[in-house]
Amino acid sequence: MSESQPVLISYLRLPPNEQLFSRLKEILLLLREKLEHLTLALAVPQDPDSPFVLPKEVNKALKPLRTAASGQSIALGNVLFQTRLFANKTLQLVDTLEAADSKVEKPDVIEKLIYNAKTAVESCETAAKEMEEVSELTTSTIQSLRPVIDKTSNNASAAVFTEENSQVVNELLKATREGSTLFRQTGQYYRDAGEHFRDDEALRANPPSPEEINVVRQRWTAFVTSLGDYEADLSKIGAAIRLGPKVHEARRLGRLWSRFGKTSTQDRTTTPAQPRTILDANTSDHAPARPRERNVSFLRSIWQWILAHFSTKKNK
Repeated sequence: MSESQPVLISYLRLPPNEQLFSRLKEILLLLREKLEHLTLALAVPQDPDSPFVLPKEVNKALKPLRTAASGQSIALGNVLFQTRLFANKTLQLVDTLEAADSKVEKPDVIEKLIYNAKTAVESCETAAKEMEEVSELTTSTIQSLRPVIDKTSNNASAAVFTEENSQVVNELLKATREGSTLFRQTGQYYRDAGEHFRDDEALRANPPSPEEINVVRQRWTAFVTSLGDYEADLSKIGAAIRLGPKVHEARRLGRLWSRFGKTSTQDRTTTPAQPRTILDANTSDHAPARPRERNVSFLRSIWQWILAHFSTKKNK
């Protein structure tokens, strides 16, 4: 039995790599996770008997970062919307070419396809720039938080600026850089597609075969169906990032304070608690803090990243 030969795609375009959108949504979820971690870590030094979990100054410092990060759900939604429009126009083109004679002139739908490619590029570029702003805000927010935290209670920074929390910030910065790169890669797909369809000679030189039309239709139809998975819950994820974790609920259930051995003022007086790093507000497991001499300064980690970032730019 002979194996079927692969179909040559000469004129039409296959969908972009679905992994781009899958990873972008994963990054959005990662932003939520890391920002929740940092918010809970900032709540640790506060007095558990106080009616307020986070000082107003801390919430004020975090608000711009949360707002910018939550905006990435809208940015991804816009890119997916433009992707859906481009997919629909591609399927219209496929139907037009299938019904028309191979010598037909350039179909009108191609102009709409070119326009959709242009708007998709713009959405991707905007999303990439906004992701870079999240990265910059992360750095500036962390730099501004330490003096704010030191004013709230004695030795507050010891429970926050730990090696583990520094790693969380590094992962957050890494995710924003990756997200920006992925948005630009997606934009490049549409830029290339727009340039291809602007070529009036391409259709006459390489008219699609019936096999090509069938394969492209199948791939785009399946791709459109999959877009729903990436669009699902974007607004909820964005709202969760903007509002932050339910620290009051974690406190009420004793999950947050039990990690640090803080159950009451009396307990703290008789048994001083050692600062620990919050790993997950929904579990009872926690890791003990390492000795002070082994802790990596939270701000030092950020400062090292800034130096490396600008050093790389300078050498380019």
